[in-house]
Amino acid sequence: MRGFGHCFGSGQCNCRDLVLVRVATGVTLPIVGRLVVSALTFSGAIAVLSLRNASARRILSGGIPALVTSVAITLAGVQMHYVSLMLAGTIVAGIGFGAAFSGLCEP
Repeated sequence: MRGFGHCFGSGQCNCRDLVLVRVATGVTLPIVGRLVVSALTFSGAIAVLSLRNASARRILSGGIPALVTSVAITLAGVQMHYVSLMLAGTIVAGIGFGAAFSGLCEP
């Protein structure tokens, strides 16, 4: 297993997620870990764009529970060694984070 230093050059990958996927599932393909990281970013961007006209109160009332739910989904995926469940938890986390961030940044 490579050290954590390889992630800092590109600035695009989250080493914790890459290592978590590898350790929890045994899948050693780098593309799988990067898919999980990309899903977080992409789903967060989609949430920000789709909720840009909603009120901050409405956005936060959905974003914060999504973040809490995402932790449970991701931990279930780790416990059961399912990459697909970890990916689903990551997508829900991206939606929750994107919504919460968008709600907090609204004037």
